[in-house]
Amino acid sequence: MIQVSFESQLPRHAAKWVSEAIGRDRVPLETESTCNACAMCVSTPKGDGRALRVFNPATKCCAFIPSLPNFLVGMALNSGAGLASEARRALDERLGRPIAVSPAGIINTRLGAWVYENVEFGTSQALRCPHYLEASGQCGIHRYRNAICSTYFCKPVRASNGRIFWDAVRDFLIAVEDTLIKTCIVRLGLGDAAVHRICSVRGGRDGKFSGAEMDGEVDHEQYRQMWGVWCGREREFFSKSGTLVEQMPWSEIERLGGMHLEVRRIALLYAYQRHDEVTVPTHLRRGRYNVLQVAGECVTIGSHAPSLNTIEVTAALLESLEAFEKMPAMEALVSINRDGERLSADKLLQLVDMGVLTPSV
Repeated sequence: MIQVSFESQLPRHAAKWVSEAIGRDRVPLETESTCNACAMCVSTPKGDGRALRVFNPATKCCAFIPSLPNFLVGMALNSGAGLASEARRALDERLGRPIAVSPAGIINTRLGAWVYENVEFGTSQALRCPHYLEASGQCGIHRYRNAICSTYFCKPVRASNGRIFWDAVRDFLIAVEDTLIKTCIVRLGLGDAAVHRICSVRGGRDGKFSGAEMDGEVDHEQYRQMWGVWCGREREFFSKSGTLVEQMPWSEIERLGGMHLEVRRIALLYAYQRHDEVTVPTHLRRGRYNVLQVAGECVTIGSHAPSLNTIEVTAALLESLEAFEKMPAMEALVSINRDGERLSADKLLQLVDMGVLTPSV
């Protein structure tokens, strides 16, 4: 696997935080998650004619309306010519919808979040991200992606192992974002009443949506209270938030995040160390996987959770994995190859990463 810097996989600000937090700056290049030629937009029916799960080519994985923290909105606004005209128009349109704008940033509405949770991911063009550039199929705010978008790789090279690692990166970055959102709100003097108003906002108890919510209308008095002294100067607030965070060293962010951020940092370092480990455990047992397609002796199997990786093996090889239940892993590998099946050390590691074989304690 090709090792690269975090900055080649994450936006610059996020890469800096991750590498400084764990003292590491090398990670496998995610060669299987290809945005230019989406790895999830190719369907190859086999055998019984069923196709593997695919994304809508008109959306790819950009079938999600992201919330943007206040400081990322500001960084994008401050980028000037660094943001393409189409991308800036999309940002302006989102900023022009008060129901989705708060001092915390540009948010997904309650209705938008509910729809996302109830539609199969990657399939609906109606849910395509507003920052998706149709002409190029790229992200208009790629350098200012949030934690969720930045860490989503549909087919990590380390499969489920990789997904667990990137989830840890995501959770760490969410904790950083939460810390910085609040820091901007307090340091830029939103006002005590406005802060109290933000902290008091809760979703409807019965889960129902009001007519105003359905129509995208905002309560202007509540909006004024929420923005306090910055009401009418929302863009300036976001711009100053971006500048504030860009000038902030990691040591200060770490201090501001306190124990909550430290817990996420420790979890991230542990996940990184596991992800960096490329040796096969000494004892293995069969794990869980999904049989996706069967074409004669060729079987396509996928990770049970949580990645979308697949691998093709023979039916005989699948059956021979029973050997790992009876002897140490390397002995089982030798035995399987001696019996005529072809199982390389690299493919064995891939089966472990996918959870097809799991460590036996």
